[in-house]
Amino acid sequence: MGVRRCGKSTLMKELVRVALNETIEDNILYINLEHPYFNQFKGDVDNLRKIYDIFKKKVIPGNKCFVFFDEIQFFNDWQVFIKSLYEKNEAKIILTGSNSRLLSSELATLLSGRAIPLKIYPFSIEEAGAEVGHYLIYGGFPEVVLDEGPPKQLAEVYFKNILYQDVIPRFKVQNTLAMENLSYYLLSQASKEISYNTLKSISRLDDN
Repeated sequence: MGVRRCGKSTLMKELVRVALNETIEDNILYINLEHPYFNQFKGDVDNLRKIYDIFKKKVIPGNKCFVFFDEIQFFNDWQVFIKSLYEKNEAKIILTGSNSRLLSSELATLLSGRAIPLKIYPFSIEEAGAEVGHYLIYGGFPEVVLDEGPPKQLAEVYFKNILYQDVIPRFKVQNTLAMENLSYYLLSQASKEISYNTLKSISRLDDN
């Protein structure tokens, strides 16, 4: 589990490479469920079962099986399918999911002790190998640290994606502009005391 763009998918692909040392290629299923192709299927979790059944027909008996589902939370009622798969004990199951929809407290409820959660974070200042001043401004997201894009633009994209794809849908926020204005203000005022009246004027919302 981890925030968007912190490296979950990259780490999962590394685990696929590790799995290749323990089994053969035909016995590994890896799917990125965030891919737009799956949008048409995510309303019915039985589609995941169909994919798995096709995979099982290719499996070579006598070798370990590994199943990797990247961004599992995009499928409704995914836990129903994962529970049934777990009970069969046919494969090692590895999942990734974003914090917004896969919090550790929820995971414990959804899978009832059947999972071992691992939290993934952006790079620490030591891992990033950055100066303190630079790290405080740009943070430790891998694409920023590895210079894979202009840091200010990447930060803006991350902010908008997390706000509009995670926070706002999760809490069913209707006044999205007020939420965006509040978010910008709160991020710029870290460590300062803030009154409800100030937030009211910034967002133009009722102070309650």
